[in-house]
Amino acid sequence: MAKKNINQKTKSIAKNKETTYVSLDVLSSSGTKVTVLPSDRPHNVLDKKPDEHERKPLVDLVQEFVDDSLSKVAAKTNKKNGKSFTGLYGQIAKYQEIPLKELFSALAVQRPISRRRLKKIMETFNPLKVQYVNVLKIKFEGVYYYYIIDGQHTAVCYGTAAQWGWFMPDLQPEDWANVKVRCQVVEYHNFTFAREHFLGINGDDKLKLAAFDKWQNYVLAKRQDSPTEVTLEKYEDAFAQQEIMESYGIIPIHERNEDDADKPGAFTRVDLLKDVTEEELHWICKIHQMNFDDLPMDAFEVKPMINLRNKIKGSKSLENKDVCEFILALGNIIKNTVVTPAKFQLLATNAHKEWHKVAFPGEKVPSTPDDLSLALLLYMYYEAGGSFNRISKLFMDDYDEQGHTVFHGLDSDLQSLIKGE
Repeated sequence: MAKKNINQKTKSIAKNKETTYVSLDVLSSSGTKVTVLPSDRPHNVLDKKPDEHERKPLVDLVQEFVDDSLSKVAAKTNKKNGKSFTGLYGQIAKYQEIPLKELFSALAVQRPISRRRLKKIMETFNPLKVQYVNVLKIKFEGVYYYYIIDGQHTAVCYGTAAQWGWFMPDLQPEDWANVKVRCQVVEYHNFTFAREHFLGINGDDKLKLAAFDKWQNYVLAKRQDSPTEVTLEKYEDAFAQQEIMESYGIIPIHERNEDDADKPGAFTRVDLLKDVTEEELHWICKIHQMNFDDLPMDAFEVKPMINLRNKIKGSKSLENKDVCEFILALGNIIKNTVVTPAKFQLLATNAHKEWHKVAFPGEKVPSTPDDLSLALLLYMYYEAGGSFNRISKLFMDDYDEQGHTVFHGLDSDLQSLIKGE
């Protein structure tokens, strides 16, 4: 970006007439600490003993849906469209064992075969996880053909395992092409069904797994299934992180759990923990406990706070008096200005837009940088008179154009409040 002369008068963005702030010291706590009771926090669905498997009879699930208005709407829709399902049970896909040599892969309705994927499957092969292959049975010129429309990698693994002798003594390696592949077979007159089936399996017919869905299975695979044994690394890691968060009153919940989303310690962003070390997780959880224990844990409290930790020179321990006071002051700035970390993210985004308009007039405002919110928070800290200097500030130069910083993107009343004017 080209350097531009910036009139000092443009440093403060125009005052927002609808915003009023009461004079206070933004670095200090503005009230008494709220006590959070265990009953105030979200229900921890992952707090399970090995024999506590949630279950519900299928007959109940069926009856609940049939009694629901959505079921009645679906029935009316089918009737309106003239659909008749008489004799439907006989049309449901049938289980069948088909010799490998009689199967074809329907290339037009599947992704290209991946040898890397095959390698991974064979290296982690577990016979208990082998799924049925979906097959379309179709007649052409009086002859039936069997086309795999989903599961070609599974079928290739059947043949590979047979060649390697894994199915002995039931099948000799030289007879590998005769290995019987377990399939669910649908007979149809053309490939329309195959294309719809492929799109359904990979799209509309299945709900996309949310991050918490995977997290829940990882945690419980360790906590319930193998509490005294070493399991897969991903299970061990997720369980260790879950225990750390629970120790600070932070409860991971599903992102669609609206009932608990606003409760103290609720955390919907387990997807952000993928590369977070245990040491870093203790750090961000402790900061949340110190500053925002009565609030849900926001995404702002993860990567930006880990970034802050990495920029502190020397001791990063929250037991260190200077570090502790610094972290508390940052939390007080947020609480005294916008109340929550989530709202601070929005404040930072808006301040960046206003700052950029003045610093680089006529240029398109770029997307919000990852380190923006931390930079603004630190600018606010130092403008308020903060004195903790044991931190690397070079990255803040990206938000300083000839003395016009992202801090000046805030409305003038808020700037005055922070500076104690």
